[in-house]
Amino acid sequence: MVLDSATALDIVYTGDERRLRLRTGRISVVTAPDPMAPARAFCVETVHGTALALGTEFSVHHLDNSTEVVVQHGKVELRPQHAVSAAVRLIAGQRAGFTQEHVDDIRTAAPGAEVWTRGLLVANDLRLSEFVTTVSRYRVGVLRCDERVEELRVTGVFPLQDTDRALANLTLGIPVDIAYRSSWWVTVVPRPSAGT
Repeated sequence: MVLDSATALDIVYTGDERRLRLRTGRISVVTAPDPMAPARAFCVETVHGTALALGTEFSVHHLDNSTEVVVQHGKVELRPQHAVSAAVRLIAGQRAGFTQEHVDDIRTAAPGAEVWTRGLLVANDLRLSEFVTTVSRYRVGVLRCDERVEELRVTGVFPLQDTDRALANLTLGIPVDIAYRSSWWVTVVPRPSAGT
């Protein structure tokens, strides 16, 4: 299991099941056969429902209004907490979000969606404000985005283990500068136009 930043969970292993209760954040899980007989089910639970592993590698991201699951290998069944319909099955290469009532449309997983487990952020036409929010979870102190540039779009691969380098790389692709008041107070600002 790999935990993303700002992640909290409880591990509940009993004689009947192996359950992870994801309270916040994101995890990536590779399941293994259960050594107990009979084998216990493995699932990840959020406030929205459960993702039941069927011999697999997958990630679960607890968002404010839903939970998103991405399957790399094997299969996962999504079971919204209050759904009246049957569970929805995802296979390798698919992703879907779910709320307490229903599962959203199944989509193809984006290439590189799970590189966060290797300390990378893949941005594909991501709003700069969202980029800054994500990177800020990986550094100490305050990282902000000036409202004048928050709608700019970011595309690229950025290292999350060296956020200063990620911010420096950001300035190579879009017209912004990084303003350091100190190493703990940083703001992404518009680049001054030529001649000013």
